[in-house]
Amino acid sequence: MGIYRQYLRRKEGQSLTVKIAVIYLAIILLVSWFSVTFYNKFHTSIQERALGEESIANLRSTEAAINSIINKANNYSKVLIDDDTIQKQLKSGNIYENLRGQKQMGINIMHLIQFDEDISSVYLFDKSNQVFSTGNVELKTVQINSYDDVSWYQEVYNKKGKYTLVNRGGNLSMQRPDNPYVSLIRLVNAMDDFRPIGIIVVNINADAFRELYLKSMDLDTDSVIITDADDTIICKDGLELLDEKLISEHLQKLDDEEGQEFNKTTVINGNAYLMSGIVMKANGWKILRLVLVEKSKDFEGLYMLGIFFLLFNGGMLYVSTLTISRTITKPINELLIGMKRIDNGSFVEITQKAKIREFQRIFNGYNKMLLRIQLLLKQTVEEQKLIRKVELNQIQAQIKPHFLYN
Repeated sequence: MGIYRQYLRRKEGQSLTVKIAVIYLAIILLVSWFSVTFYNKFHTSIQERALGEESIANLRSTEAAINSIINKANNYSKVLIDDDTIQKQLKSGNIYENLRGQKQMGINIMHLIQFDEDISSVYLFDKSNQVFSTGNVELKTVQINSYDDVSWYQEVYNKKGKYTLVNRGGNLSMQRPDNPYVSLIRLVNAMDDFRPIGIIVVNINADAFRELYLKSMDLDTDSVIITDADDTIICKDGLELLDEKLISEHLQKLDDEEGQEFNKTTVINGNAYLMSGIVMKANGWKILRLVLVEKSKDFEGLYMLGIFFLLFNGGMLYVSTLTISRTITKPINELLIGMKRIDNGSFVEITQKAKIREFQRIFNGYNKMLLRIQLLLKQTVEEQKLIRKVELNQIQAQIKPHFLYN
């Protein structure tokens, strides 16, 4: 029975400690959960922003490389336009009139492009709708009845010698379908009087554009799409994760963006992907890139380090809280134990020294109270004894005369 009472006494004495510990533990866990959630979102936001900036930088680098290839084709066209043989053949109005000049024209063109894999072919159109072609790939025979039937002719003519970029020659097929290309087309003017004498088409191998990004992308996780200004796909590689509707939506988003570039995180098949896009400033082409978002080792290390410090600080705070709460609850437990002893009639002073000054004052007051209670009890007992003695004397005084009378 005494052991059970001691157990109950100890349990009751520790209830406040347990409550404080549980409350602080709940608060620390709640704060830690909010902190981890916020830190995770903050960390993810920083990582996605860094990946987005890196992706845009890569796209701008690809843009610069594409412009370099286009400028090279543009320079080739200028060199060929300035060629005396080509000028003479086109001025004649019949590009096939002089067979010797025709042969020399082909030699001059091949000397310029034969060792350049980026250029697939060159076409020359005279004013008689006749076509001369040569190149590094298998070419198709092109026949024109009227330039009015050619989709790009009016635009080329209106530009007065500036080039126009047309995907796969527009409605004028010049190469086999398995050799995709982009046509740089411009009007050829006579060098002496600047009158139009024909049209030159320099076809750029689409694989030249593909090589620019294939080395820096993972075909198993990424996707890249390049379109012209009319949103016609020039080249596309990687995972087939985007259907035509999604591609159209992202291309439209590029048109709506003020800076003509964007980053957007999207979830496809349960995986997070970063969609980035830019509009090329020189020609209005668009480049879309879809990249699988993976936590880099550097970011993962920083994230785990942050979580470790957060949990470590939470644990230290919890231990510190328990230590501080114990300095409060332990003196209270001593008071409760002393009060239980009073219930059992045992008046025992608290001899333990409290570490907190206020509790030491309470202990001193408690001990003084016990002394006063003991003194009062002693006085009460003495008074009761005296009262009983007086009452007994009174009774005896009343009884003695009665017996004497009898």
